[in-house]
Amino acid sequence: QKYDIVAKATSDTIWDWKIQQDSFIWNKGIESIFGYKKSQVSNSSKWWFDKIHPEDSIKMSIKLYSFIEQKTDNWQDQYRFRCADGSYKYVLDRGFILKDKNGKAIRMIGAIQDITKQKEEEQRLKLLETVITQSKDAIIITEAKSNDDKLPKIIYVNPAFTTMSEYQPEEVIGKSATIFTGKNSDPSQVEKLTAAIKNKQEFLAEIISYKKNRQEYLIRLSMIPVYNSENELSHWV
Repeated sequence: QKYDIVAKATSDTIWDWKIQQDSFIWNKGIESIFGYKKSQVSNSSKWWFDKIHPEDSIKMSIKLYSFIEQKTDNWQDQYRFRCADGSYKYVLDRGFILKDKNGKAIRMIGAIQDITKQKEEEQRLKLLETVITQSKDAIIITEAKSNDDKLPKIIYVNPAFTTMSEYQPEEVIGKSATIFTGKNSDPSQVEKLTAAIKNKQEFLAEIISYKKNRQEYLIRLSMIPVYNSENELSHWV
């Protein structure tokens, strides 16, 4: 009952492993999160290990058993755990060792947290990062707002930008994108760009920009507003 109460507070799946007897107890999280009925769950560690993804099981079991032999008390690992319907969820598993008076591990209590959404978001962000870093177009990300009628400050530039402009990232991050304009940059286009930023509108134009050595070159600039989950303007790309 205590395990079930804790699970209601944390949404974790609690497990209790008596190591010497190889006896496992699971709380109701094994059903509510992973879909297993009580009759489908065995009380041995083999049932647990059999549900771990084959690509993760060997690594995880080696780390777990080597941990049990060590003197530390706390363990954690990430792996994929099979649900009753055959799908897998990414989990973060944390455990605590209880030892007898001779220091031998006799019991381990743990909590499994479903981190599938976090992992999927992490993978999505890695994919987007790869797209941006490998793009042949120069990509700049700026803050949402600007001060003193200047263009917003830069917070990121991709490698293609460095190739095109010859500016290193540390030379432009934190500075206004105004540094790329010069005497032959069309003032009317710059004004339109500034107005588009104030009005939170997309902007497309061809304009003369300046490299680090102040060499002129013509660019086609597409500037797009980015909104956060609260529908507030967070950045420009």
